[in-house]
Amino acid sequence: MSEIPFGQNHYAAGGVGPTAFAQAAVPRGLPLYCVVIFAMDIAFSLLRLALVGVATVAMLFWPELPAPEMAKTAAYELLIGVAMVIFGLIGDIAMLLKQQWGLLFGWLKALSVAASVLVGVWQLHLTVRELPDNSPEQIGAYFGGALVLAVRLCLLGLFVAALIVFGRWSRQRVVLSAESPPKQW
Repeated sequence: MSEIPFGQNHYAAGGVGPTAFAQAAVPRGLPLYCVVIFAMDIAFSLLRLALVGVATVAMLFWPELPAPEMAKTAAYELLIGVAMVIFGLIGDIAMLLKQQWGLLFGWLKALSVAASVLVGVWQLHLTVRELPDNSPEQIGAYFGGALVLAVRLCLLGLFVAALIVFGRWSRQRVVLSAESPPKQW
């Protein structure tokens, strides 16, 4: 019969003590859900960059919009769009590189998206107000606006869920690296 050193659990699978079990329970790589959502968000941010660029050029060459009330929302939409691109690209790339500080930029991106949704609701209100009451156009605007709002809120919810998953994963990663003993070379 082999001798088991005092204090060592010979029933432990693959390691010794609670840190070995915790390290086995936490995957080393970034969760796949986060990778997919952050990659999608990079694509959306690049699309938003193109839209902001086109809108900026349009505002420079066509300063008077046909609907003056809608012109009030254009500056907000452009500024929020720039914030979404900057915070989104920096945060997504940092989190894909497993940098915990990218989480701050991710939450700033989520706040920017929420602000953009609110500006979109404001723009919908201005658009619907100009249409005749109970006309097919007004009903279509309400239906289309509700559909776009639902899709944007679902995407925002998926992004916030990815931020929460990434935050938990990165905190576990930091705790495990602090608990594990230094390697002997």
